[in-house]
Amino acid sequence: MLRGRHGAFEQLNNALSVLRHLELIAIQRAGRVTDAKVRRRDSYLLEAGAARVQELRTTEPLLAWYDQQAAYVAMAAEGMSGGQLKALQYGHEEYAATPERRLIGGITGRVRQRLEAALAREGLAA
Repeated sequence: MLRGRHGAFEQLNNALSVLRHLELIAIQRAGRVTDAKVRRRDSYLLEAGAARVQELRTTEPLLAWYDQQAAYVAMAAEGMSGGQLKALQYGHEEYAATPERRLIGGITGRVRQRLEAALAREGLAA
């Protein structure tokens, strides 16, 4: 991801445009600054999109990975404010040292080590 002024940033327009074209999501502009510029765009899952998600959960078992990842993120962020999450993000040297509009370096190796250590503490290591 790119480091933006207010946090990590990834342009979602291309990916979301496919879902919007298929009428699976709706996108609404919010927080107008001027008639030509908005502060953000909010995306909403429509009934057709929710039905398609449920269908894919039963027909494509490999996609269960996304549900699991969302659960991990929710657990990791539970009870934390936006400010606390931002401080956590800036605690990673790769993020803190990256100039704006530059790619943030990966932390996969370090995260895997932390996960393996946590699993070992719980007696769940392979």
